[in-house]
Amino acid sequence: MCGISGIFNFNQEPVDSNKLEKMNELIYHRGPDGQGIFIDNNIGIGSNRLAIIDLRTIADQPMYDFSARYVIVYNGEIFNYLELRDELLKKGYKFNNNSDTEVILNSYIEYGEDCLNKLNGMWAFAIWDKRDKKLFCSRDRYGIKPFYYHKDNNTLIFGSEIKQLLSCGIPKEPNDEIIYDYLVYNFIDHNEECFFKNIYKLPAGYKITASANEFTVKKWYNLSTDKTKADSNKLISDFKDCSMILLSSV
Repeated sequence: MCGISGIFNFNQEPVDSNKLEKMNELIYHRGPDGQGIFIDNNIGIGSNRLAIIDLRTIADQPMYDFSARYVIVYNGEIFNYLELRDELLKKGYKFNNNSDTEVILNSYIEYGEDCLNKLNGMWAFAIWDKRDKKLFCSRDRYGIKPFYYHKDNNTLIFGSEIKQLLSCGIPKEPNDEIIYDYLVYNFIDHNEECFFKNIYKLPAGYKITASANEFTVKKWYNLSTDKTKADSNKLISDFKDCSMILLSSV
């Protein structure tokens, strides 16, 4: 478990480093192994890292690519990062460390937003393109990793936990309809709203693109619509094969 923070000012106002550091401080429990922030005028992103893959400080975040054009903060785990790393090495990409974070970053550089279709895992991340002044954020297919955000005409604020956003001055105004849905129907993920007004969850399988003149929230993942029935005998055979492999490894 790690934690991310972010502030993007559409009005070009410089990001207040104190706000970003406070957002990081509030989620220290999510990542006690490394903290850091990156600020580039009207954009600021932060990270609290729980080191799992490549424990060295060279794998801390925010992390830059070799050209220093792109910078990423990320929470999650990419299960097929080794396969993707080998694929990118064959294309000539270089790696500073052995983390899955750098694999995401280089995958984005190579494939753009289509890199999401190559990732197998759970994640919430934000990538800033310093040349094009573009912010790209994504949440995994099933929403395993959290991503909350608030947007008004001037600012986009996002983070791993709601209290980070509240620390930036967003009013603590209860969202009565969502509270009612939860208490009466036990609904909690039926839409993107939260218990506080003007704070939203980025839905599972969605992405955000933001720049000075753009803000879009789009779905990037859909379940397969293939309704073809699998052969039941093959499913039984595959299950038995998997069971034998698991038993043999005990």
